[in-house]
Amino acid sequence: MHSEGISASGFAVTVESAADTTVVAVSGELDIATADRLTKALAGIEVEPDHLLAVDLSGVEFMDSTGLRLLIGANRRAGEAGYRFTVVTGGSPAKRVFELTKMDEYIDVVDELSDAH
Repeated sequence: MHSEGISASGFAVTVESAADTTVVAVSGELDIATADRLTKALAGIEVEPDHLLAVDLSGVEFMDSTGLRLLIGANRRAGEAGYRFTVVTGGSPAKRVFELTKMDEYIDVVDELSDAH
């Protein structure tokens, strides 16, 4: 497990890998002030073709368009590299962002990791 730690804003990123799945768990506020930390975490992950990269936003309290743009880019890179990409929202406010922008029609957005495609 790799952890980026918690800042004064309460933002944290942790990375865990097991078998064919890597989960990047995010908590706190994902916005212009914190997105760079998630970008760096995602850039440091190598995912094998046909494996799954899941970004777990269930601990996110707020997400702005910067966070959405970051995840759209991660989804595009996954498609280019041949691995699966899923966003887990749970009951977080991030789910509403995906629904309002209709990006849940282009990105695999699920409530629980077990629902990933």
